[in-house]
Amino acid sequence: MSYSDAATFVPTDEMMQEGFSALGFTVEQIDQFFTLASAL
Repeated sequence: MSYSDAATFVPTDEMMQEGFSALGFTVEQIDQFFTLASAL
């Protein structure tokens, strides 16, 4: 899936989870990411 054209992002999406894991994000950081992104 190409995220450049995606209209929505879901925290439980497998690719998103893999990316967050690779970056070492905690559950709290993922929650904060989506909270801040929702304000854009």
